[in-house]
Amino acid sequence: MLHFSPFLVLNCCQFLQVSSVKLQSAFLGVAVSGESSSLQLRKSHTRCINSIKATATQVPTSVPKSSTGGKKTRVGINGFGRIGRLVLRIATFRDDIEVVAVNDPFIDSKYMAYMLKYDSTHGVFKGTIKVVDESTLEINGKQIKVSSQRYSNGLLLVNNIYTFITFEMSSRLFDPKHQLWLVLRDPTTIPWGDFGADYVVESSGVFTTLDKASAHKKGGAKKVVISAPSADAPMFVVGVNETTYKPSMDVVSNASCTTNCLAPLAKVVHEEFGIVEGLMTTVHATTATQKTVDGPSMKDWRGGRGAAQNIIPSSTGAAKAVGKVLPELNGKLTGMAFRVPTANVSVVDLTCRLEKSASYEDVKAAIKYASEGPMQGILGYTDEDVVSNDFVGDCRSSIFDAKAGIGLSSSFVKLVSWYDNEWGYRFQPSIGPHRAYGVGGGSFQLKGKMVIFIGESDSVELNQCFDVGSDGLPLLGTSFGNKGYMNNQKEKKKKDPPTHIHPWRSLPFSIHQPFFSPSSSTLQSTTFIPISTHSIAGEVSIYLFGCYRFWGVFFCTVEFFLFGKSHACRVHSIKATATQAPPAVPKSGTSGKTRVGINGFGRIGRLVLRIASFRDDIEVVAVNDPFIDSKYMAYMLKYDSTHGLFKGTIKVVDESTLEINGKQIKVTSQRDPATIPWGDFGADFVVESSGVFTTLDKASAHKKGGAKKVVISAPSADAPMFVVGVNETTYKPSMDIVSNASCTTNCLAPLAKVVHEEFGIVEGLMTTVHATTATQKTVDGPSMKDWRGGRGAAQNIIPSSTGAAKAVGKVLPELNGKLTGMAFRVPTANVSVVDLTCRLEKKASYEDVKAAIKYASEGPLQGILGYTDEDVVSNDFVGDSRSSIFDAKAGIGLSASFVKLVSWYDNEWGYSNRVLDLIEHMALVAASN
Repeated sequence: MLHFSPFLVLNCCQFLQVSSVKLQSAFLGVAVSGESSSLQLRKSHTRCINSIKATATQVPTSVPKSSTGGKKTRVGINGFGRIGRLVLRIATFRDDIEVVAVNDPFIDSKYMAYMLKYDSTHGVFKGTIKVVDESTLEINGKQIKVSSQRYSNGLLLVNNIYTFITFEMSSRLFDPKHQLWLVLRDPTTIPWGDFGADYVVESSGVFTTLDKASAHKKGGAKKVVISAPSADAPMFVVGVNETTYKPSMDVVSNASCTTNCLAPLAKVVHEEFGIVEGLMTTVHATTATQKTVDGPSMKDWRGGRGAAQNIIPSSTGAAKAVGKVLPELNGKLTGMAFRVPTANVSVVDLTCRLEKSASYEDVKAAIKYASEGPMQGILGYTDEDVVSNDFVGDCRSSIFDAKAGIGLSSSFVKLVSWYDNEWGYRFQPSIGPHRAYGVGGGSFQLKGKMVIFIGESDSVELNQCFDVGSDGLPLLGTSFGNKGYMNNQKEKKKKDPPTHIHPWRSLPFSIHQPFFSPSSSTLQSTTFIPISTHSIAGEVSIYLFGCYRFWGVFFCTVEFFLFGKSHACRVHSIKATATQAPPAVPKSGTSGKTRVGINGFGRIGRLVLRIASFRDDIEVVAVNDPFIDSKYMAYMLKYDSTHGLFKGTIKVVDESTLEINGKQIKVTSQRDPATIPWGDFGADFVVESSGVFTTLDKASAHKKGGAKKVVISAPSADAPMFVVGVNETTYKPSMDIVSNASCTTNCLAPLAKVVHEEFGIVEGLMTTVHATTATQKTVDGPSMKDWRGGRGAAQNIIPSSTGAAKAVGKVLPELNGKLTGMAFRVPTANVSVVDLTCRLEKKASYEDVKAAIKYASEGPLQGILGYTDEDVVSNDFVGDSRSSIFDAKAGIGLSASFVKLVSWYDNEWGYSNRVLDLIEHMALVAASN
């Protein structure tokens, strides 16, 4: 029985171990992911296992252990950040790579050992670590040299005066041009050659250009892999364009983790259906460059805001970079990012217009086929109710989430794909030792043995490479099953006539000169044409060196831009003083206040009471909640973790009475709304905020207790729906029960209204990156209606369905059927953001769209729709009473008819203001009749 163990699992596995036959090739199309450490073949019979979870505690199951004693690839690592550490973790359990040295100017050997041993995301290192001395670590019994080269004597130009800097002087220098503190680090002084490191993983995040990264070669390195996007180095994404690598390329870029997620997905969709244009958002986990609390970040002002508290918009070149690895998509993709406070795993959200008509089911089928066939190990597929933490330790570049995406029409789709931006990214094989000797090659089975052959001629006949004999193993590397990358390439070639001659360059792999020259006598046992070098399994080891990558990253997706100070005037927030209604909503013209009761003292019920207690047009006269007594009600009103202390006075009069700001409010605890005596309390309007009685029939029960009108503070399946500023003028006095829609609909609808009236929306797909809500779980727990919703809110990015976008069609009938969307729940306490990608009927630049929204925000929709062109993050909108605040800097215009629009909303405070505004509007209509 032959045992196969793939090298560099899932992503273009390059290592084939057959007894003593070891093959290393750039494109051994292994598609193995699983819980088995090997694949076993009995002749042509195969067994495949799906899904590998690589925990940093042991060698991933797909990484083989050498039995040949072959020469290892010797690697150095520059920069011991997230990338450098995980590259070392992975490499130490592999027998094909040997890390011989690590350089970091800020970390000594003792601290390096500590950082390697303990990892908050990937767990405790299970190997052995020993500090030998200041310059040596011993990991799993093997010594690694440690250096800290960072200083070099030289001249620093400051204010046109050259200052001589020496090793002994301060390590930090001020750069007046960019207003940045720099640290002198000189990669030319790192003696990679003395350490025996042929390849360097450049993971410091500093030396990311050809010129800067080439400095490692002066220290003896032969090849450099930049574990970040590069402005000028050749860029490769395994499974997408790695076949274009040339041995002359000494410095290459691994692109970003986001590009590695998006590119395989885009490749499949484009090849099957054609991508006309696409706009991407990545909801990205926190990275090492972010701040724990607000701090300086000159290049990216938003990036300096506290990572744990905020949703932070960020620029990213990840989508544009797809055009570098897939030239046919150049100029067709762009995107942006939202940084959210999760420790690891990010998700790509691609909204694109297709050239060929296709249902969402068609798109899913194409991606699933690719994930099980040509892209197996690179692109994954899931139709389960997964959340971000389910992909921690997943080695694949991109895992498509079939349940999370949406197809609005036959040519307009939203696709969602996950990626472990740390572990998966680091597992991608990088360009490695490339012996520049191109030959043909193949494999077959002979008398129970595996035969590998290499031809020095520049052509190989197809029938000598594929399916030789009835029990023959197919083309080199495809014997890992019939779903691998190589097998797909082979099948394409097999469509040619059997006698067709393929130049070696057109074969789906590159094989290079072996290190031995055996005699050709053994070829007499075959009937194939003579070839100069070969080996029979069990007799001679063959080493074929091809492309592979040492992955690691310091800046995963961020491409930094220097933002200048804006001279534009910001339209300031209407902060949550609740002292007046927004300008768009008139105050009561009735002789007295509108008297209101509240059923349900959750987030919305409490905030409605907070706001109403400072308004002079509304008076809350009673609150009902069957689970909260008056004392606890007073406590919950007084203290709020998000909105702070209540500024008024609260007094518990007795079990059934509270006194707020000197006015008494009755407290009841009835479970049946029909038994709540609203009439006795004088409550004409009831805010139904329990979340239970959301239909016309259920909410009508309040009328039995004396209420005249009911406003449901949630979407309703059958009640008339209103969004203040959009369609409240269509309210009729005969409507006794209405819905205030959802907070997300209240954000999206005003924005959609302006854009549609000005330019026409042909179709649009929305994503809301939504703060945690009260229905979510602190830790994993039961949630029968929404399985994903039962997962721990604080640890995960959680996809969720939402009818918010479709509901816009109810308040704006002209948009019915033109909008839909989904949500990502993220672990922030408050404030959410809408991301609307839409196709416009009339051509308009992004500047035109911004101008129209700004005009509306200062005119007809003032107080409802806001506008900002500053570097804001989510916490800047806590307490903002507007429904929607358009973020001019965060959006993107890809073409004259394809735009991404971003708008913020305080999903608690802003929405609660609208509940009271709608009540007051209804009261005014009643008074005028």
